[in-house]
Amino acid sequence: MENEPSSIFDEEFLTETTIRRRDLLSRPLKRYVWWILVLGSLGILRTMKELYRVIGDPDREEQVIGQALILASLVLWVLSSLLILREKKPGILLALIVAGISILLQLFNIGSVLLWPGDHLNPVISAIGITVISLALEIPYAIMLWKVRTKWEAIDR
Repeated sequence: MENEPSSIFDEEFLTETTIRRRDLLSRPLKRYVWWILVLGSLGILRTMKELYRVIGDPDREEQVIGQALILASLVLWVLSSLLILREKKPGILLALIVAGISILLQLFNIGSVLLWPGDHLNPVISAIGITVISLALEIPYAIMLWKVRTKWEAIDR
């Protein structure tokens, strides 16, 4: 009586029917996650190097806060990618929050550049171009994350 299983299904059946969170990710979303992980890690290293140089230079010490914010955002991007790859429950939610904040900041950046262009037009055009390219990459990423979110959170582990 004590050795009876709690389920009518054997262990092999249960392992075959369980869905891994990683299986919910589409191939393009997996590519996004890996690219964010690789490029974000390289960006962290570069920003740390730049932050080290800025801290040592008294003429550029006002850039410390900007470099620290860039470093913090890159760490959040990499952390969200790692959580997704490790199939942790808050991974998709953190990635959605980080992508949403990034999209809002870039839209604000476009608006501020258009409202206050400054003296030179060429840097304004290049700043808007970089922001538009970044938005063109981040918006599909956020949409794919949103589609997977409910199924991802429904899986218990």
